[in-house]
Amino acid sequence: MAALAIEGGRIDIRDSIIPMALLHHSALKLGMDVKEVFSTSASLSSSASLIQAMRSFPQREPENKELKAFYYREAETSDGFTYEQIFPPKPASRDGGLN
Repeated sequence: MAALAIEGGRIDIRDSIIPMALLHHSALKLGMDVKEVFSTSASLSSSASLIQAMRSFPQREPENKELKAFYYREAETSDGFTYEQIFPPKPASRDGGLN
């Protein structure tokens, strides 16, 4: 969280949203107070827009902060717990798959 806040969304703040979702999920799994963690971490940023995004993320509707909303899921590997990106299904072709 600190690294995300310090980086400040310099290139594009939208690039910070997926890491926020993963960190939010991890904080919940660890039994942390997510509002406190995000608020404290946000105070490390110099970017007003990132501060706002970090402080408001825990208040999002559940469906807007769940892993599946960002095409991620939990996975277990031989090394332990990780997050795995899942890709949405491709839309059906209008030509019946001929092209």
